[in-house]
Amino acid sequence: MGEVKKAKFSFEKYIIEDATIHVSNKKMDKTINFNFEPKGLIDKDQKTFELTLGTSIKDKAESFLIEISAVATFKYVEDENGDIPMPFLLHNAPAILFPYIRAYIANLSALSGIQTILLPTINMSGLAKELERNIKYK
Repeated sequence: MGEVKKAKFSFEKYIIEDATIHVSNKKMDKTINFNFEPKGLIDKDQKTFELTLGTSIKDKAESFLIEISAVATFKYVEDENGDIPMPFLLHNAPAILFPYIRAYIANLSALSGIQTILLPTINMSGLAKELERNIKYK
């Protein structure tokens, strides 16, 4: 059996930091639009990465608006050169956090008396460049 390599980073925890839902009496449109605003904070001393993923969802008729801010904490291991494993942080971290946001939105919408909103699965790699621009260091 081959040697198992330990991952360069690990998912520690997440929290839904803020969530709001606004519902009107308009008939819900089937066209759902969503937007993500990624931000990151790297703590070089603690070797942690904190990903904040702001998410907003509304339909074309604007019968509802859901806004969520989710924060996930990851630990990372520097490589042999002391470099931070940026590809993991930029590509994998949003992909790991997204299913929690997706489930939260489904439950929030279902419990709010509107049609359950189930976001499609998404390739979160498209957020990497924006996330990289929005990373701060501690």
